[in-house]
Amino acid sequence: MGYIRDLEGIKNKDNKVLRKHFLLRSASLDKPTSKQLNYLKDIKLKRIIDLRNKDEANHDPDVVIEGCKYFNYSLIDSDLNGVTHQNKKKQLMMLKTLPTMKESYIGMFTEDFALENIKQALREIVLNDGFPTVVHCATGKDRAGMMTMLLLSVLDVDYETIVKDYMKQRPLYLNTARKYAILAFIGSRDLALAKKAYDYFAIKREFIDAAVDTINSKFGSVNKFIHDFVGLSDDDINIFKEKALL
Repeated sequence: MGYIRDLEGIKNKDNKVLRKHFLLRSASLDKPTSKQLNYLKDIKLKRIIDLRNKDEANHDPDVVIEGCKYFNYSLIDSDLNGVTHQNKKKQLMMLKTLPTMKESYIGMFTEDFALENIKQALREIVLNDGFPTVVHCATGKDRAGMMTMLLLSVLDVDYETIVKDYMKQRPLYLNTARKYAILAFIGSRDLALAKKAYDYFAIKREFIDAAVDTINSKFGSVNKFIHDFVGLSDDDINIFKEKALL
């Protein structure tokens, strides 16, 4: 189990701030510490939005919290989480077949199954009551990062503030990224493969930029994606803002 972080205090363009205990992001909730579990119970967590694929969710099921609804919306079919369960030879073989992290970010906004799950997850969060809500994936940085980017966009937070929030997670993963890069290089003597391993555990601005560039190219803008593809009206968004912001 990794971190749990409340997104409270993030300002939007009108200088309104996100309420405490409204939206949270986290790594997987399969093995929370007793302190983390007590925290989620104390804030009376109402919804878990799990963005992992079915294999990940079944292998490491989230903890059950009384009174909390669980939803699973897969944003990426493949992940490095499965690689870490294999021996070194199989790790390298699997790593070679996986898309790069940048390709994975782009895929979230080009592949039909991912787009449909993003649409359903956003509509579930925005259109229904059930707060506090936590959004998570396996490590809490990529899929959870993209869902957070979209939710903050719905709340009219400017892009640089969104990027700053996204990059906050970077120090948590540096050592792990370096570890897997070294292991990949030792096993393969392939610098490109080592970089690929590093990127799976790294947080880089180029990743979120690639995702947003893809949205802009495919849908016209993030705002049009939210309105036209996801189907959130101005009224839907204003009601969500009234709930979320102070």
